[in-house]
Amino acid sequence: MTDIKELHDKIDQHRLDTQNLESKFAKAIKDKSVSLDARWSLFCCAPNELKNYHCYVVDCKFKGKEIEWYNLGYNKYETIDMKDVVDRLYEDQDKSDYKYIEELMEYILSKNLGSFYYAW
Repeated sequence: MTDIKELHDKIDQHRLDTQNLESKFAKAIKDKSVSLDARWSLFCCAPNELKNYHCYVVDCKFKGKEIEWYNLGYNKYETIDMKDVVDRLYEDQDKSDYKYIEELMEYILSKNLGSFYYAW
């Protein structure tokens, strides 16, 4: 038979471990002394539970202009994964535009923005 007190204790410990991991993760992806590639790789492999989700449209700039999400093939009422946005931009841009993509990646990491709901 399962001991309820023991399960409560394990759940409390899990919650504490998760909070510690979230804090360390957020700090690590924002640490510019670590290469952008290494931080982006960590961000991409992390579960969504460690990333922020916004229930509203996020304004992101690319080449100094707001990104028009529908131009990247997204539809209204869709959850937009920011890793997917970066992947699509890499596919669609010239190498000369990579610095803009890297600026967007830094913005995403600074906000720990995993995804948002496109309802605008």
